[in-house]
Amino acid sequence: MLRLIVVFALCSIAASQVPSSELLTKSISKFSWDLYQQCAQTTEGNMIISPFSVAKSLALLSQGASGETYEQIKSSLHLELGKVKTANQFRRRTRLLRRGARRTTLSVANSIYLQQGYTINRRFQDIAVQKFVSGVDSVNFANSLDASRTINTFVENKTKGKIKDLIKPSMLNSDTRVVLVNAIYFKGDWEQKFDLKRTQKSEFQMNGIEKVSTDFMSMHREFNYGYFDDLEASALEMKYANSNLSMVFVLPNSVTGLPTLEDKMKNFESARIVSTLEPENIDVSIPKFKVEYEIKLNDVLKNMGMTDMFTTKADFTGILATNDKLFVSDVVHKAFIEVNEDGAEAAAATGIALMDRMLPPSFNCDHPFLYFIWDNISKTTVFSGRITTFKQN
Repeated sequence: MLRLIVVFALCSIAASQVPSSELLTKSISKFSWDLYQQCAQTTEGNMIISPFSVAKSLALLSQGASGETYEQIKSSLHLELGKVKTANQFRRRTRLLRRGARRTTLSVANSIYLQQGYTINRRFQDIAVQKFVSGVDSVNFANSLDASRTINTFVENKTKGKIKDLIKPSMLNSDTRVVLVNAIYFKGDWEQKFDLKRTQKSEFQMNGIEKVSTDFMSMHREFNYGYFDDLEASALEMKYANSNLSMVFVLPNSVTGLPTLEDKMKNFESARIVSTLEPENIDVSIPKFKVEYEIKLNDVLKNMGMTDMFTTKADFTGILATNDKLFVSDVVHKAFIEVNEDGAEAAAATGIALMDRMLPPSFNCDHPFLYFIWDNISKTTVFSGRITTFKQN
């Protein structure tokens, strides 16, 4: 069998009455936190992923899948739409993200690499190009070094040099037929920048015992803020200048409360967290951080229900024009984020009770927290991650 690689209210209402865009929003939100949790369970320390990047790659892959393989991908992505509507909505979502970014830099790029001598299924190619805005190129996977270099150059260019060596030559061989790649890059300045002169060393409590000194940025301004009793955490939204994008920090009450917060987040939608935040004049203190993260997603996706696509049971008969049997050998994801006084640069993807608290208005990220970069128009979690540790200087 040949190989394919993917890189990358209270009422009841009938699904047909809900706009397709809203259904996709809910799907991506659920998938985003499912993916975050699975990655968090297998990762120690800091993390950055792009749920949108991974979801888009899998959605494209599902267009060429059939039978149980398709049903497993669809279920794991929480999709309630058929293939055509899903493709249309991802095209619309990508356009909204780019439009919403405005003066920030946000690029989302897909590309399909096909083994020389093979022909891609016309329907799959049309959907890939027209709906997922994907390029199609031929390479010789038998020459794994050159093939990986070609793919990695595409990814590196699309992420402004932040994501390098995504595909290892060892992942490719003469049995490889198709590689699907999604690259996403973001760079934005804060709407309200931190003053460099106010950045100073302070202690970050990594757990109940260990502390480390690191650079903290601080300011007193009006931000959207809220305390969530159900999460035992507070949240702060910092917007990016001239765009619809923002970064949301979610800080558990307890120094050791991040694992509990992460577990609770699976029952919450990002949109409901953001929508309940209210303007507050507040003291803000956030550490500067940079995270580079790489993970092989095979086991993560299997744990989420996508098992057949990694085995001989896989049905991807809609990808090639031939009858070659394909299966997924590797799904890899690599992401980068840097947050400083100017802004952030990143590359890669239930009921909430908002309670008033009689506490001084402050938001100090001096212990492990999670964050996500959010588009307020398309309601999409573009990046998500956590900060748990800093190196000793």
